[in-house]
Amino acid sequence: MGIFSKKDAAAAATDEKVVIVPSHMQGGIDLSEVIIAPRITEKSAKQSEENVYAFEINARANKHQVAQAVAAFYKVTPVKVAIVNVPTKYAKNWKTGRTQVKTPGMKKAMVYVKKGETIAFV
Repeated sequence: MGIFSKKDAAAAATDEKVVIVPSHMQGGIDLSEVIIAPRITEKSAKQSEENVYAFEINARANKHQVAQAVAAFYKVTPVKVAIVNVPTKYAKNWKTGRTQVKTPGMKKAMVYVKKGETIAFV
């Protein structure tokens, strides 16, 4: 209540607005932003036979967020999550001497799923 306000204290107390801040604005990230894409390679195809699936994930995501996102989107129960930071690979051009980026870096998650459950990437 300001000095020049015509409202009394009871009316000013009822005008307070409650603002709900989403989780991704509180320092965390939303579950829809955790998994970027499934990582489909020969190695991940072989590992999927042993109930291990690879995903490219957000750089700020942690193991708990990845487990929650996989459980929510693929309807499976993750048993274990392992995270690896894949570094950027550089190569030097032999003609110009400049360094070029060959493959960009990323964060990869290996998700171990409960026996008998599978994830189908279509």
